[in-house]
Amino acid sequence: YPQFSFSDELDMIMKHSQRYGVEPELLMAIRMSEDGVPGREYGILAGEERYRHDEGYIMDGQFHLYNSEVEKQICWAASTISRNIERYNTNPNGQRDLIDFIADRWAPIGAENDPQNLNVNWEPNVRHWYDKLKSN
Repeated sequence: YPQFSFSDELDMIMKHSQRYGVEPELLMAIRMSEDGVPGREYGILAGEERYRHDEGYIMDGQFHLYNSEVEKQICWAASTISRNIERYNTNPNGQRDLIDFIADRWAPIGAENDPQNLNVNWEPNVRHWYDKLKSN
């Protein structure tokens, strides 16, 4: 993936996208679009108690501590994508496609935590990067 700017995250992206059954390109597209500050690389809001107390994940029947905050963001992002895929497949609500469906939940336009209305760019940016990454 030569267009992906965060090559040091690729192994973690591949591992956790496989764990959750999501396309790595979608996870990478979200990373490229969010490009968040440390602790928000994937746009996951780290303020809630459940996130703060999460120390690791279970894989192959064993508990693993997160190696970094970035890995934690990747896990939470992959889990969020997976849950939204389930919701979309159950009831797409007339959405154009999965990215549009996820955008309405991940970065709702007009949300109170988006006073500068930056969320309007989320869906087109994710779609742009997703299409670019899929073309490899």
